[in-house]
Amino acid sequence: MMTNAEIVPRERTRMFRLITAICFMLLVLATYTVAQSGKRLILKDGTWQDITQYEVRGDRARYFSSQRGEWEELPKELVNWKATEEWNAGVKAKELRDFEAEEDKDEADPKAEVANTPSVAPGLRLPVTGGVFMLDSLSGKPSLDELTQSESKANIDLRTAINRRADFKQRFELRAPHARVHAHVPAPEFFINIAIDKESQPQPIALNDRFHILRLESKIDSRVLASVVVSVLGKKNQSQQFVATRTESFSEGWVRIIPLSALEPGEYALVEMLGQNDFNSYVWDFGVEPNPPTNSQLPGSQR
Repeated sequence: MMTNAEIVPRERTRMFRLITAICFMLLVLATYTVAQSGKRLILKDGTWQDITQYEVRGDRARYFSSQRGEWEELPKELVNWKATEEWNAGVKAKELRDFEAEEDKDEADPKAEVANTPSVAPGLRLPVTGGVFMLDSLSGKPSLDELTQSESKANIDLRTAINRRADFKQRFELRAPHARVHAHVPAPEFFINIAIDKESQPQPIALNDRFHILRLESKIDSRVLASVVVSVLGKKNQSQQFVATRTESFSEGWVRIIPLSALEPGEYALVEMLGQNDFNSYVWDFGVEPNPPTNSQLPGSQR
């Protein structure tokens, strides 16, 4: 059992350590303030006081000591005012130069980053943040539209689900009749720069197999990406309409997808493959229609 005589020394030790830590922190802060300020009150004997500011009141010079963190004063005739003003003017000029240099750096860096991003057409560059973009053209003017992901949902055919003697049917659909973004040209190009989800894609996939374009089947209020039929014996048959494309490395981190033939007007989706027949349920959908309004006028457009 611990006695009171044993408790008191331990409490004193803890208090001593706490006070020591606080004093050390104050010393560090005082040293940092001196380094940050750099201002001085220079005396006629050649010595000086490190200060943050000073003022003259009558025949006394008051200054805030950077080292001691308090106001002090001395007779103003002891101060070499010319040397003090010249020194502090130099400190102020240096602070101004450092500030302007930092501002110039902040303004220059974004411009330098933009200048180094890949160009896809005159006046059009891909962003440093990555993403998925479609190169389109309207009235002969190229444009770059960002595609956002939409989630596909599994729609089960209830009639086959309750009949154990029939094949089981399932569809993967997008729950909207049209995409938000449409291409005005029959063969738009796509530029992709996204991170790989290693958990959903444990096995490496070749560049040519990672991304594909699917032609979607339009319904009244949805679009079908793929249909799956599972026989009563458990055999799975999946069908979807792939579009022939060419995939190539475009720039550091960027991949370009090029359709090998013109896309017929309709609804499409750019999908990320996770295996031979499996793809990410989140897809980048788009439409192809030569005569729609600009994407900025389409409801819900990301442009």
